[in-house]
Amino acid sequence: MKVIVHTCDEFDKCYKNHLKTPGVSDAIKKFIAHKQATPLEPFGAKDTHMLKEGPIGKSVAGIKHAHLTQDISVFYRLSGSGDSRNLHLYGIYSHKESGTGNSANLKIQASVGKKLSQQFDENTISFDDYPIE
Repeated sequence: MKVIVHTCDEFDKCYKNHLKTPGVSDAIKKFIAHKQATPLEPFGAKDTHMLKEGPIGKSVAGIKHAHLTQDISVFYRLSGSGDSRNLHLYGIYSHKESGTGNSANLKIQASVGKKLSQQFDENTISFDDYPIE
């Protein structure tokens, strides 16, 4: 199955912000490699859909998040069918940054949801700038 990886401005910003966070750079590369090989399989036990009725899930239908570290997650969505899938990478956030921690912050989630809903259009950016070795 062919998987095309797309990024957006928000993902690029988040990626740069978390480059120095221990484990994130390696984990995102492993996540992408995993999704390119087996896009429909979870990336570990904490690869789940955002709640449909939650602020982020309402803003971006089908959005998921997968833990890269204990506190950092990548937000993404899969689209396509048959032999081709698109992996849309929206952002990399800590629980605090996304408002999804043990004490959920719905205002932050709504803000993140709004931001993510405005990311992808017909001019998607390919993942060529983030090669996997």
